[in-house]
Amino acid sequence: MAVAREDDRPQPRCVSVRRRSSRATPNTRVELSIPGAADAHPILSPPTTPHHRTSKDGGGSGGGKKRIGGGGKGGGPPRPSKKRPRPPGSGPKAAAGGGGGKPRHGRRPPHPPKQQQQQQKQQQQQRQRQDGSDDDEDGNPRAPLEGPDARAPMSDAARQALERARSDAAYLQTLTDKKLRGKLRHVEGVYAGGAVTAARVGEWLLPQDGGALEPEGDLERTWRLQQRDLAASAPEGAAKKAFDLSLPDLGPYACAFSRAGRHVVLGGARGHLAIVEWQKCHLTCELQVREPVRDVCFLHSEQYFAAAQAKRAYIYDKRGVELHRLDAHAEPRALQFLPFHFLLASAGGDSQGSLVYQDVSTGALVAQHKTRLGPSTGVLAQNPHNAVLVAGHTNGCVTMWSPNQTVPLVKMLVHRGPVRAAAVDPTGRYLVTAGADRRVKVWDVRTFTPLHTYLADAAPTSVDVSQRGLLAVAMGAKVQVWPRGCLERKAGAPLLSHRLPTGAARSVRFCPYEDVAAAGAAGGLSTMLVPGAGEPNFDSWVVNPLATLKERRAAEVAQLLDKLQPGTIVLEPDGGGGGGSAGAGGGGGGGVGALRREPAAVAAQRSAEAAEANAARLRESRAKGDARKRMKGKNKPTRRQHRKQTNVVEDRKPAAGQAARREAERKAERARAAAEERGAALEREVPATLHRFYK
Repeated sequence: MAVAREDDRPQPRCVSVRRRSSRATPNTRVELSIPGAADAHPILSPPTTPHHRTSKDGGGSGGGKKRIGGGGKGGGPPRPSKKRPRPPGSGPKAAAGGGGGKPRHGRRPPHPPKQQQQQQKQQQQQRQRQDGSDDDEDGNPRAPLEGPDARAPMSDAARQALERARSDAAYLQTLTDKKLRGKLRHVEGVYAGGAVTAARVGEWLLPQDGGALEPEGDLERTWRLQQRDLAASAPEGAAKKAFDLSLPDLGPYACAFSRAGRHVVLGGARGHLAIVEWQKCHLTCELQVREPVRDVCFLHSEQYFAAAQAKRAYIYDKRGVELHRLDAHAEPRALQFLPFHFLLASAGGDSQGSLVYQDVSTGALVAQHKTRLGPSTGVLAQNPHNAVLVAGHTNGCVTMWSPNQTVPLVKMLVHRGPVRAAAVDPTGRYLVTAGADRRVKVWDVRTFTPLHTYLADAAPTSVDVSQRGLLAVAMGAKVQVWPRGCLERKAGAPLLSHRLPTGAARSVRFCPYEDVAAAGAAGGLSTMLVPGAGEPNFDSWVVNPLATLKERRAAEVAQLLDKLQPGTIVLEPDGGGGGGSAGAGGGGGGGVGALRREPAAVAAQRSAEAAEANAARLRESRAKGDARKRMKGKNKPTRRQHRKQTNVVEDRKPAAGQAARREAERKAERARAAAEERGAALEREVPATLHRFYK
């Protein structure tokens, strides 16, 4: 494989590129977050070089000459001296006229000139900055910093905190009470040590800032920049990360990064599989499977990867040895690995559109669903927030799946043609879909509503969202990167635009924890610099790009112990459910988009408020009608308009109901009076013995 790098060009004037320092530098502060680094870092461990003292007899019984350290007869290892080293020229033998011993004639040596005093003071301050000494301007020792942090080299933030604390303690020079001055000086030393420690802890937590690409003026356009311009402006270590890997005979290629971002796996349509440590341009393994490869993905680490081949899915290790053949994954078109559940999912190309979940730690087949929406289009993405899979179909629909149910959790119509690509941002709030209709749409997963639409130059083939919210869209031989915040609100122009020298792109992926995006194309692999794409600060408990062999094994054991069960995959893991199915307008089981029933008191209050609002609107309408003149006839246009505006149902229905109730009461009263009259007549006309026959 040949690596062709882009040529260097002069630095552009229109933009300024701010890049973070490389993580591979051994002195980088980010190494402090690695487990086990306390044995090697000077802040967390004592210095390895012992403090030697100067002795006349060498520490033993022999020798009268001056020697450094021990080494004489019977002399053991040197002991650290308790005295502070004196600066040169400050000993009792140092006099203005040279020579040792006491000054002649019993006179004190004359003072050095003022210029010489200033020079000595500057040299002393320079030595203090170099070795982190805590002496004041008069050479007196300040209150020492207790703990292991006192031996650490000071950073800029820690030095600024210490200087600020010292400036606050300048009032001690005006005190005449030596005891009070000593106590306050000790307290100020403790405060200064706390400020320095806080500054260092702040550096350990967030040592680096994200990159950025900012125009110098409103008329500058960053998408006009080429990759050679960015490489010329970026640091040397970052500029080497943009390269083109030429593989013209076995493409087009699908690519995927490992979770740590150190390795990339390539899968060619003509059977070529390879793992490359891309930052070092080192080929880890390479093999030829002699059948088409449709998709590839890493498993829980870069030691294993899966490939979706023509008829089955296979698992290989980093040496290229075939470990497993997964017969349940028939004709796979796309692969996704759920790292916290150890589940490998595939979307099949059969007529039923099968979706298969398999546990790679035990080999058990967890679920096998049939979408019944036709063969897969090769679109399968996962939501990092809840591990729900998003599948695209030929009828323009997108479905969301969980291994717990045989029906889709959500089914949405997103395009007027086949869905070509889909991606979910790391927060799980926004879904990006691309279709054959040249539309790139952004959806709110919480409400399943479209937010905005971007129009592409051609039908997109792949989309991806970076760790910091940048959007990459691959269409033909062109890759566009949209700026941060383009998902929440519509962006006016892309951040970068790059034309691939390796041909039409098949897949585009952002590298984790790096400002780099890679595109697998027809002629190989191309990487491009994207300032601000990757997360600059990684959590070693989640993923550690600088892990050693021992740390990687320990992390793998911890992942297996912390493995989540498939039953935890729901739409809303924080909402206590979400397992029910939902349409495009709502979810089920309390999940995202579900319609929750309101309490009866709240519903009654809302009904009362609505009735009051309707009554107020009716009174306002009547007031307007009364103010008008009514002597224009019933068939006038104004009268007809007034009758149309008046809500006849709301106005006359209550009155009609009251009239009907009054009429019913009157009828009942008349019937009761008639019965009483008949009873009275019966008593008058019929004898009492015959009354029983008239009941």
